[in-house]
Amino acid sequence: MMRSDYVLKPFSKRAASLMLCSLGIGISTLHGLIQEARAEEFRSAPLQLAEAIIPEKLLINPAEVPLTGTIQINSPIRGNLRISDFRFEGRRYHKYQFSGEQGKLMRMTVVGTNVDPNQPTNQFSINPTLVNPVLILVAPNGLIMEQQPTATNSSFARIRMTIPETGTYSLLVTSVSPQTIGNYRLAVERLKQDGSNRVDQ
Repeated sequence: MMRSDYVLKPFSKRAASLMLCSLGIGISTLHGLIQEARAEEFRSAPLQLAEAIIPEKLLINPAEVPLTGTIQINSPIRGNLRISDFRFEGRRYHKYQFSGEQGKLMRMTVVGTNVDPNQPTNQFSINPTLVNPVLILVAPNGLIMEQQPTATNSSFARIRMTIPETGTYSLLVTSVSPQTIGNYRLAVERLKQDGSNRVDQ
């Protein structure tokens, strides 16, 4: 019995050590998984306005921008920011409104183009392109929801989101750099809910 006790006691200590070691590895692994999940959650979180390319303090109050017009879903339009347009902190602004329906997946895009919307399509003319356009989405309550892009030297700006509530939304079109003018194409599209990124007609 004495020999048996002598063998069992060290084994128990060894087993305990192994269990503690395994537990330590498990906790470490669990901690790593939690950190990874938090990082993924951060990456997939909505963009904060503070991270946008135009700082909040340099943005116009959307309510002060005169309405340029309305835009229909799946019907792109062309516009032209001019020197004479409404200006704040050096940037010209256009504002368009559209009807958003709760739960619908939408894609809003503005692209700089050299086509002048005021010229006949069969007439050649050289016109400036709206370089580095910025698109700002405004909720029905007048608060800014999102601003794109988040980096310079982008030829277009795009916002893709599921509409949180039914109402009238606004889109502000402006530029990264103050004093920039030019032509653009603006589209508000309703996408299929299957994640295919296809337009829902």
